Amino acid sequence: MTDAERLDTFMDRYTTAIARNGREALAKLRTQLPGSVELVSDNYTGLTIGFGPTKQAGDAVISLTFAPRFIALAFLHALTLPDPDGLFKGAPTAVRTFKLSKTRTLDDADVQDMISRAVMARGGWDPHRHSQMVIKSVSPKQMPRRP
Repeated sequence: MTDAERLDTFMDRYTTAIARNGREALAKLRTQLPGSVELVSDNYTGLTIGFGPTKQAGDAVISLTFAPRFIALAFLHALTLPDPDGLFKGAPTAVRTFKLSKTRTLDDADVQDMISRAVMARGGWDPHRHSQMVIKSVSPKQMPRRP
């Protein structure tokens, strides 16, 4: 089984709506982040797909996280990331996350701008490189993927 097929099986464990929304978000991120290395972790709490310029988890800039009731987008180096549009709520931490919803999508101009700023702030990204996927970890014990 290829890594792409394995990722599909991980997503299929979620409800139809979550899996569909996650696949749509993943397709949009792949379009916006050409040349990225996708780091897939099917952990105890949920499925996470990190995007970065290298295979090192610490270099990931953005991650897409699947939960039983929602899909979230996380910015992994958010303390250094300006937020003029007030995208993030609450006190700043190293990782800032928000749920994707009907009112907050990857198509929103402020979300697109934040993604672009996060990638530029990280540097070292080669959009002409062939994108790749790496299954980093799969936890043998997992919380239920459906509510």
